Amino acid sequence: MRTAQRILFSVFSASLVPAVLFTLVSSILDSGFYGWAVIIFPFVLLTTFSHTLFLGVPLFLLLRKLSCVHLWSMAALGFFVGALPIPISGALMSWLRNGADIGWDEFIKGFFSAGVVGAIGGLAFFLTWKRSNRLDEHRAP
Repeated sequence: MRTAQRILFSVFSASLVPAVLFTLVSSILDSGFYGWAVIIFPFVLLTTFSHTLFLGVPLFLLLRKLSCVHLWSMAALGFFVGALPIPISGALMSWLRNGADIGWDEFIKGFFSAGVVGAIGGLAFFLTWKRSNRLDEHRAP
């Protein structure tokens, strides 16, 4: 499997796993209303895919160039990719509300929740990447 194919497959994995997890947890916490999952899943998948593609892949390529692609580095990268948009969206929401404070407790909860979901995505990316590498090694003559 070529590198671009491995990256694309890993992006799909890193997008799908956290999207499914987030959707299921959100549905369970929302009084078990699973119809909500059908409504939010496409939006969550689009969000995780865009985070992975536009933030995660360039940073992964940088780590790969530096030979730093390991389990924990990818979990940390995923946390960063998941949590980074939270301060940006918080500042945007504050600006849209004419400077109204969104509250530090909500900000911190959102930051760490998104970071954990991102870390799970980073681990999914890493495990898919490593698995596809092993498949290539077995196919090599």
